[in-house]
Amino acid sequence: MSSKAPDKTAPDDAEPRTVSRLLAALADSRGRRVVSLLRERRDGIPESELPTLVVSAESGVPLRAVSDERHEAVVVSLKHHYLPALESAGLVQRQGDTVKPSVPSLTGAAVLDTALDLDASPADTETALDLLASERRRTVIEHLRAETETTVDDLITAATDDSADEQDVHVSLVHRHLPKLADADAISYEERGDERRVVYEGLPVDDAAVGELLPDGGTGTRPGQADEVATETEVQSIDGRDDIVAHGQALFDRAEEELFVMVTTDGLLAPLCLERLRDAVDRGVEVYVGSQTRTVRDTVREEVPGATIWEPQRNWLDLPPTRDRLGRLVLVDREAVMLGTIDEAGRERALVGNGEDDVLVVLLRELLGERLDHLDGQSDDVLSHLPL
Repeated sequence: MSSKAPDKTAPDDAEPRTVSRLLAALADSRGRRVVSLLRERRDGIPESELPTLVVSAESGVPLRAVSDERHEAVVVSLKHHYLPALESAGLVQRQGDTVKPSVPSLTGAAVLDTALDLDASPADTETALDLLASERRRTVIEHLRAETETTVDDLITAATDDSADEQDVHVSLVHRHLPKLADADAISYEERGDERRVVYEGLPVDDAAVGELLPDGGTGTRPGQADEVATETEVQSIDGRDDIVAHGQALFDRAEEELFVMVTTDGLLAPLCLERLRDAVDRGVEVYVGSQTRTVRDTVREEVPGATIWEPQRNWLDLPPTRDRLGRLVLVDREAVMLGTIDEAGRERALVGNGEDDVLVVLLRELLGERLDHLDGQSDDVLSHLPL
């Protein structure tokens, strides 16, 4: 794709747009499709027209042939997932009813051009960008491209600096990042006597392009350094029960490996939510549901066989000084989160985060701690003491 980007460059003090967040937003083919469409129309696209254009481009059908069913499905996915993620990454901006392209920093613009020009299948492009959408995985890949093979200890050393605890790096590499790379066949392991070597097999895209997306390829980052240092991050929010439920269900559908849900009352768990939870279990996602309400636990136990269920013991319901109550929490693959509150009048509002380096996602991962790596093997008693 060679569409020219808009000429206007975002100011240096604009909302932070990290490389990780940008790559995560572009990993999905629909996200790339939206960005490509907007790069072709610099003045922007009315939000009401965008779903039809997306369906037409994805399906290869004329605009007039787009069905109402496909249109409505894309409306929901754009509103509750793709546009918030792309906006958070600094790739789009919404002005009234119009969605416009937004140029990120010089670093982000270079990454964007490389990501959109990858000469690979949609599936291989998604795999490569998803693997690169983490600073630590980029550090691992950069190290392995230089060394071809190494040890886990060497990778831990490469990914650790003054701002990172070595034990935390060890846990994240061993339990999350290296397994993810191995599952994608980007690395393999070889036993050499008493030593286990990590061997780089490569990403499923051109290696020169991979180099351009890594720290030594001009992204402006170093191993162990934050992707981009910036000032404030605008927290995304959703108002109203219907939109919150729809976003939660979209998150359920997005889960690939792990879905962590906490709810306070049975009124927050709609029948369609239960159906989405069952679908997640059926496709092999590890589903964990916690609630202090017995009705919720009994309902999920009966309606969603295969889900892990427990009763949190700590009081996570009050948020002084407003006294709002936490109504629901959804954490998907440790890379997307929705945290919903209910005020005294029963009004609902939710904060949402997308990308594993998003501040809200990081906060929730830190709050839950290493227990997330061992939920399957823990007893009900241990599960009951999760710090929420």
